[in-house]
Amino acid sequence: MKIPGDYFYLQFFEDYPVIEYFAQDRRGLIYGGTSDGYLFSFDPAVMKLTNHGKMRSSRRLRCLTVGSDGKVYIMAGERSSSRPCQFYRFDPEKGGFDDLGLLIVDRSPYYYWRGQQYDAMTTGRDGSLYIGESERRSHLFLYIP
Repeated sequence: MKIPGDYFYLQFFEDYPVIEYFAQDRRGLIYGGTSDGYLFSFDPAVMKLTNHGKMRSSRRLRCLTVGSDGKVYIMAGERSSSRPCQFYRFDPEKGGFDDLGLLIVDRSPYYYWRGQQYDAMTTGRDGSLYIGESERRSHLFLYIP
């Protein structure tokens, strides 16, 4: 199967997208994100791959997880970009992406932190999302849907 990607061959340069992350929902449907920023789902029972599109023009879908609410939570962005990674939600029932913005913790006057780059995400038993930053001075973010 061919995974979704930007297959543009400019100036005789060819590259191929790779899968950055997988997550499986309760029904067995597998969600994946590509290095070109596409979200797709794969149903192994019928061997069908569905492209759900891109949420932003820049590349890389860095990490994703399926929440206990059945929605797919995604972190997208690139390290070299001037924009930090941004948080999104995909609703499989309705389709389309919701922009959840940047992850910022403001506990002024004690501390303030705006995350830049993430490479790990999972859903805890209680439904909380654990999102790990991947910078030199990294933090663990908690998001409760």
